Amino acid sequence: MKNHIYTLPKFKTITWEMTNYCNYSCSYCIPELNGGSIPLPKSFDHIIKLVKDFRQDTNLIFDIMGGEPTLWPKFKEFCFALKNTSNAETHIVFSTNASRTLRWWQQFDAPVSNLGLSFHPEEASIEHFIDVIKEIQHKNNVTVYIMCPPKNNEKSKKLLKEIIKNKFRVRALLKLVMNWESGGKGLVAGYDDATLKLIADSDYKHPDCDLEPINHTLYYNDNPIGVRQIINKNLNQFKGWSCKLGSDNLYVKANGNIQGSACGIHGSVIGNLDSGYELKTSPVICTREFCGCAADIEIEKWYTNTIE
Repeated sequence: MKNHIYTLPKFKTITWEMTNYCNYSCSYCIPELNGGSIPLPKSFDHIIKLVKDFRQDTNLIFDIMGGEPTLWPKFKEFCFALKNTSNAETHIVFSTNASRTLRWWQQFDAPVSNLGLSFHPEEASIEHFIDVIKEIQHKNNVTVYIMCPPKNNEKSKKLLKEIIKNKFRVRALLKLVMNWESGGKGLVAGYDDATLKLIADSDYKHPDCDLEPINHTLYYNDNPIGVRQIINKNLNQFKGWSCKLGSDNLYVKANGNIQGSACGIHGSVIGNLDSGYELKTSPVICTREFCGCAADIEIEKWYTNTIE
């Protein structure tokens, strides 16, 4: 099949925006992502039911996002409940700003496969962030996403240098700051070519760091490729392609709305955790100019020339 993206082996993924409550207030963020209008969940029965309905007995990657998920008192208990939804493999991934105390991280022993640590230079301390890395680097597979705004980014560059110098057992990279006031459809203003190149070239990985919860390969026209390569080569333009969002991938918003993908294009919404849902069995035609989410890029899709 010409113009086809897929992964092998097959597995399913669910991403859950658990809350939009965050203890940080970064200038490039918006209230929809950190304002706290969606409180921390009182229970997790509804999301566990969705997991069982969706995954059946297939291997699953469950990605927990926020807001800041580590602020949830039931977080650890929920992780153990997830592992019990099937006898198939369950790999739990979550993203955090690493702001909890060092003692909290020392006591954290939930069955988590991978952690994404996001460094936000406006709010975070380099010293505390490094202490957290030292504590968890041998317990979990860790990817450090270092937000690198176009200006005042010296802290971001310094952290990356410290990680490389100390040879921490992580993967670390500088990350572009998106303009969330425009829905995350572009970058914040002010990037120059030198900074863009610095960010594109930044990718440290310790040889003992296993990055994938499930060891898989992404293919573009039957050739192995990485998500970052797809983005850097502008191959993430899928308007008119058929996309299997909702069949192998779900994205659950903080308000309970269930989408087949993070992008939320027309036809991707399949219901709500509380009011009910109907899982998809057929693909949806993409209407977006480009795909900016790594998880969405990996959803199986193929070109059909449906939209001019």
